[in-house]
Amino acid sequence: MMQSILARKANIIDLMARAASGIFAVGRFEHLTKAALYPELSVEAWSAYCDDLSQEPLGNGETRLYPLVAANLKAAGMARLDQKLLAARRTATVQSEIILRAADEVNNLFARHEIAAVFTKGMALQITEYRNPLLRTFSDIDCCIQIDDIPAVVQIAREEGWVNSVNLTPENPHVIEAHAEMTFQLPTGVSLDIHWVLRRAFSFTPELTGDFFATTRLIDWRGQPWRVPSPTWQLIETIEHGITANEVIPIRWLPDAVTLLKNSASVFDWGLVERVAQTTNLQLVFLAGLTNISEHSRNVPQGILERLDVPVSQFQIWEFRARTNLRTTLFDRLRDEALHYFLRAPGSVIARVLRFPAFLIKGAGRSRRSIDLLVRVWNYKTSDRN
Repeated sequence: MMQSILARKANIIDLMARAASGIFAVGRFEHLTKAALYPELSVEAWSAYCDDLSQEPLGNGETRLYPLVAANLKAAGMARLDQKLLAARRTATVQSEIILRAADEVNNLFARHEIAAVFTKGMALQITEYRNPLLRTFSDIDCCIQIDDIPAVVQIAREEGWVNSVNLTPENPHVIEAHAEMTFQLPTGVSLDIHWVLRRAFSFTPELTGDFFATTRLIDWRGQPWRVPSPTWQLIETIEHGITANEVIPIRWLPDAVTLLKNSASVFDWGLVERVAQTTNLQLVFLAGLTNISEHSRNVPQGILERLDVPVSQFQIWEFRARTNLRTTLFDRLRDEALHYFLRAPGSVIARVLRFPAFLIKGAGRSRRSIDLLVRVWNYKTSDRN
């Protein structure tokens, strides 16, 4: 039941390479990562990447790195850029400006209502690291709010005409317990993800959520202050979010993490990184991520890799394999819910077994198409009449 993480690392990463999941820097993704990280190696790395590109890129997750590659190739003296790069840069110019204007409006709106929203993911990385929308593109806006601010945000959404596509308005505390976010579409068409837990893996650890909010900082950008996570929490989110298979290839997480380490290595709280991995049973995820990062950065302490090299349960191994392969069926979704709950929910094994059906019903809104029956049951149980 227990297996060493490092003993399995090579086999796991090899499995990811064969699956072409685009999580780790292996195969052509290694060449793409080098082209995005190292101007002095970009010409050779881009050429090798193009040679390995026997098919079209696997969606815009892969092409999201193209604007950064284009900047490195220009810095390396390449006079004429590939059409793929030029097209990606033109798209990035328009898309980034649309999203940034929407983010400006959301930031101002929350400030007027005294909601201390924390911008995360790509928006935070843009504000703290890149500060150039042509280098680091993004497709939506992500921010975290305190759980007490949920009613105010829901009211703002109604007044401003924000649309919630799954009709999830988590005003019921039981719904909040089973969810981590809600997504709105703004009138401009931009998606806004509102989280009250940074990542779903932290749903049962309020002390970590408290640390996240307590260590935020304000940074001026585009003529106004933006609240963003600490560098340590940015790295934690980048790794945990990046090492998850997605229809949008997630390889961009690696250049983001290396850039964070390059710019802020002296202020990282590695003890917090270790504590997060242990508290949430994500040692395997963080060891795999930090091992891949360490191949491109000398700022990962060897000590944390050694301390994360601990025996892990079979449940954690199963979850790692599940999260690094696309989940597409009803069984996949049910399995993911079960692994998440039994790895992290408090209480004895018997208590978790007894509470799991209720947790599944409350969370069914996350997978409305797949678990429609459970959604109907939950909607009935929480109707006004009851």
